[in-house]
Amino acid sequence: VILLSARAGEEAKVEGIQAGADDYLVKPFSTRELLARVKTHLTMSQVRKESLQRETSLTEELKLSRKRIQSAYETLHNLVMQVPAMVAILKGPEHEYEFVNPAYQKLLGSRILVGKKIREALPELEGQGIFELLDGVYQTGESHIATELPAKLAGDQHSSLHEHYFNLLYQPMYDDDRNIQGIIVFAYEVTDQVIARKKAQNLAEELEKKIQIRTAELIQRNEELRQQKEFVEIILDSSIDLIGVYDKETRIIAFNRRCEEMFGVKREQALGKKLLEVFPGSKQSSAYNDLLKALNGETIHNKKFRTSSSERYYENFVIPLCDSANEVTAALVIAHDIHASIEAAEKLTRSNKELIRINNELKQQKEFVETLIDSSVDFIVVFDKDLNYVSVNKKVEEIYDLKGENLTGKNILNVFPQVMETSMYKDLQRALKGESVHVQIYNSTIT
Repeated sequence: VILLSARAGEEAKVEGIQAGADDYLVKPFSTRELLARVKTHLTMSQVRKESLQRETSLTEELKLSRKRIQSAYETLHNLVMQVPAMVAILKGPEHEYEFVNPAYQKLLGSRILVGKKIREALPELEGQGIFELLDGVYQTGESHIATELPAKLAGDQHSSLHEHYFNLLYQPMYDDDRNIQGIIVFAYEVTDQVIARKKAQNLAEELEKKIQIRTAELIQRNEELRQQKEFVEIILDSSIDLIGVYDKETRIIAFNRRCEEMFGVKREQALGKKLLEVFPGSKQSSAYNDLLKALNGETIHNKKFRTSSSERYYENFVIPLCDSANEVTAALVIAHDIHASIEAAEKLTRSNKELIRINNELKQQKEFVETLIDSSVDFIVVFDKDLNYVSVNKKVEEIYDLKGENLTGKNILNVFPQVMETSMYKDLQRALKGESVHVQIYNSTIT
């Protein structure tokens, strides 16, 4: 609205603006001046309309991004809470527990962990090297992977210590500026497997000694030897690991049930045959090369290994077996399935990267919206459902002569109690009920 008047003077102009005019033009005036003012006001109106449309679009994008972040967080949280591995988050240089999953808590009974530093929560680890490993990861930023790491722990605070073994990963966490914030602990207990393997090794060594002592009595004690051999096969077949033994000519002399299941080859089809006769495609494989190295006296340990016939990951040992003269007579191959733990660790890492990426995108969008709103010449305020200030732009700060941080979180009636009986307050209440309100002329009681 442009008011054309023959009345000049500041008082007449003020009355015109208060009457609802956007501009006040005093006669005489030129057609060029009138057209210029009309064009300017039309342009300003179009800019305000486009700004409002852009703001609405960005608000919807912001809501969608928040839903995606919440969904990703819930998926990650459910994974961590249900995974059979032990997961914990330690914050700060003193490694304060921020989170532990049920598997981690179960290991330590009813002890309270969250909120405590690890040295306070698990004092029995002092002197076992665990604290030093964590300190090293935090100080250097380098991940630490341990296999069959021993640790003496008490289930509850006052119970006796028991020795445990763990395969674990200490992974540093960073903030947006690549500063280390803490450490993610991912571990699974392999105590039973370690004890079983040690028992199997002890039994195998005992059996070897008996064979050496009774060589001269082989014919007379053949039945006893057969029973002992069956006993060893029962032990090997009861293992969850893949276990095979090969002689100097790479003939298969032991092949447990787990190997049968994995390779689809019956024991009777494999025993006594050379490895390449049973698996001709393995000649160029790293597994075959490792076997040859072990038969030459080298002990091989692959922490992460994948066979050519399987898509699963294993941790394997290829160990030379020697006679009394320390001559290598065979090689023992043990492969432990670690596919689930590797897959879970990789999925956790991918989820963490995705959350960081989404958070950065959301932060950039938020900054863009704030910049756009602050650049507007209009008066823009956002209230929550209780009419507390959520956000104000710079134009509002100029009009109120108040900083945004002095308004955010406060109720409008606490800041401007005089608005309670005004039409503006009623319009705000109507809008909170879902009604769009458009007031062409508005007389503020605040400014």
